[in-house]
Amino acid sequence: MEEATRKTQVLIEALPYILKFRDRYSVVKYGGSVLRENRFIRAVLQDLVFMSTVGMRVILVHGGGSRISETLAARGIKSEFVNGLRYTDSSTIEIIREVLLEVNGEIRRTIEELGGRTALLDPESRALKAVKLNRPGADLGLVGEISQVDKTFFEECGRNGTIPVVPPVAFGADGFLYNINADTVASQIATALQAEKLVFLSDQPGMMRNRDNAESLISILRPSQARGLIEDGIITAGMIPKVQAALTAISQGVRKVHLVAGHIPHALLLEIFTTQGTGTEIVPEDYQNGI
Repeated sequence: MEEATRKTQVLIEALPYILKFRDRYSVVKYGGSVLRENRFIRAVLQDLVFMSTVGMRVILVHGGGSRISETLAARGIKSEFVNGLRYTDSSTIEIIREVLLEVNGEIRRTIEELGGRTALLDPESRALKAVKLNRPGADLGLVGEISQVDKTFFEECGRNGTIPVVPPVAFGADGFLYNINADTVASQIATALQAEKLVFLSDQPGMMRNRDNAESLISILRPSQARGLIEDGIITAGMIPKVQAALTAISQGVRKVHLVAGHIPHALLLEIFTTQGTGTEIVPEDYQNGI
């Protein structure tokens, strides 16, 4: 009876969140080394199915960097990175597309096994449009950025309870297929839909002041504080693009951005449907505590 009562209390705690987030968009970006661990993947996808089942409009953007590097190496192609972005030429982009669609298919099959409904955002659909990314002094080849999001596809999926699963590639008006940073893709989709939440799932538990001290986790972070942590060298390396994407999304109307550990079982549900959460929330400067 005590165990049953405890479970009931958990459901009651989740109820206000379920009611508030019904029919609201949540964009989840899933990447990092956790994407290679089946035991972590299944728990994350169960969370997504739960979110969709209780009425949230869930969109999943996935990466596949390590699989891409392994496939390129197996075919005798060396991966080259410029400022953290993979240099992409005409032969590399086809391999990237191939690997991403393989990963996409695996994710969608698992979601459907768990009782969810999915849809592939096929790059051929042109629901996402890209332009070449220009960085001063650096030619990245066929690396792009999102120039336009067609909301129609996502709105239809939201209405019928389908989870769009999005690979981070898109065509440009020039006919070229571009490789795009998945964090940026997730941020742009969330902004276009004015999402309630943008969630980055990775192998990091959130934002910490000291990476060696789990107790230094920052629960709530405002944009001015985040920029200060970048300037002070506390936010570094791969976390910088995530935080920058988060700040862009917040500045353009996304209500909250969450940085959550994908290797903690059901961390996504704990972050969204409980008061305490598990990771870091990045919120607008004038945010008042609440749901």
